Amino acid sequence: MDFYLVDLETLPQALNLLFKKSSSSAYSIDSLLSRNIKPVYSGSFTLNARKNVRETVMLSVKNIKELKNNGIYIAVMQQPNKYNTYMLPATIFSVTNIGVIVHKNKNGYDIFTQHLTGNIMPNVNIKLLDTSGKVITQTQTDTKGYANIRRFSNADILLAKKEGSISFIYLNRSALDLADFDITGAKNFDKTLFAFGPRDLYRPEESVLVNAILRDSDGKQIAKQPIKVDILQADNKKAKTFTWQDVDGLYQYKYELPKDAPTGNWRFRFDLGDGNYRFYDFKVEDFMPEKMSLEANVSSKPLLKTSDVIFDIYGKYLYGAPASNNRLIGDLKTRALRNAVQELRGFYFGSLREDNLDKYIKYVDTNLDDDGKVSISVQNSWSNINSPINVVFEASLMESGGRPVTRSITQAVWPHENLPAIKPNFGTQKIYDYKIDNYKKEFFVDKNSRAEFEIVFTNKEGKKLANNNLRVNLIREITVIGTTTIQAGDTTTI
Repeated sequence: MDFYLVDLETLPQALNLLFKKSSSSAYSIDSLLSRNIKPVYSGSFTLNARKNVRETVMLSVKNIKELKNNGIYIAVMQQPNKYNTYMLPATIFSVTNIGVIVHKNKNGYDIFTQHLTGNIMPNVNIKLLDTSGKVITQTQTDTKGYANIRRFSNADILLAKKEGSISFIYLNRSALDLADFDITGAKNFDKTLFAFGPRDLYRPEESVLVNAILRDSDGKQIAKQPIKVDILQADNKKAKTFTWQDVDGLYQYKYELPKDAPTGNWRFRFDLGDGNYRFYDFKVEDFMPEKMSLEANVSSKPLLKTSDVIFDIYGKYLYGAPASNNRLIGDLKTRALRNAVQELRGFYFGSLREDNLDKYIKYVDTNLDDDGKVSISVQNSWSNINSPINVVFEASLMESGGRPVTRSITQAVWPHENLPAIKPNFGTQKIYDYKIDNYKKEFFVDKNSRAEFEIVFTNKEGKKLANNNLRVNLIREITVIGTTTIQAGDTTTI
């Protein structure tokens, strides 16, 4: 991969050649590079692409010092040891701290600039360029990072520049492909009714409370207006029709659901007299809330691998009485606990080679005592672990009618009082694993780039501890592929 720094005079030609294209002819790229474009870096990247599949691969360039300077760059890719390629994959990108949002309307462009952290970036110089790179007009964003520029038919590129940082937007092509997203949103009307309620799920015989405010298209309050409302059942039949009047700008209505209300999706349908209905949806379900609670007393701190685990279970009805003699069932199992300290996000504990930690222990079927209590003792089967684990109890406390209250209860177990942890400062990528004949996600770093790690030594509370005897080994694994050569009747295996 060859990287080139583009100057502003050549930017329009580079954009016209490369923007939104996956490849260009070698002749066109060579003609472009003959201009005032400076080569800055060449490197080799391992793509690990699947065979016979077209893929988009994200290459990490953040650790390449030659590409850390602000500017606009061209990247040209070619396969090693092949020089007769007619078409070359190429792209253009910028290294910048200026984020630009452009809203195109019939009169001009509304421009918003901000830091990539999300904060407003004021006083950014904005230029409109034509296809030849000539400046058509220019302005500067205000203290709120906003500017407006009149539309020009020959405007091709919007350029944003401040203190060495530069960003660009190609105005004649879509900046974002939103085909895979639902961006329809709510329809725009001259009158907008905002309807809301405390919840959207009710049972028969409950009261449905709905509120609404009426505004114009700019969100401003408008004159009082009666609204015709139809309440539609799940079968789309009208349950009730009434005229809604506001009180001090707020519409409010309470509807009592009948005992035999059909379950399903109900709607309030609002008619504002403009021929366009507005709707507020809610559900009617014959659901039953939980009548009991299931609590467990476990150690808040991880236990050591020499300890047994005990789950002290307590069940009670929500009105306070213990769930005496109710049936308790569930599964006991162990699960690997790689992110063992919540305060150290991204740090991995234990050995990834220890891949046999997820085990099923046993099935539990017992009853609570007269006080609604029981202790579930789990015999130690993890004394040889070298990685943290969770002992998990998937418990279900049965009501008298057979309906369960289910909870997942966990107890952490550590192999030692203090543990090291490691955090890779690079991402994952799908890598083909010939052992399983499939792709799996693994941490991946490009060739000729830096593999950076963070290492900590910590206790169970996440407090980092000093350790002068922490040994670190960096292991390079080499995959050996066997081949057989036959010569004059002799067989040699390599």
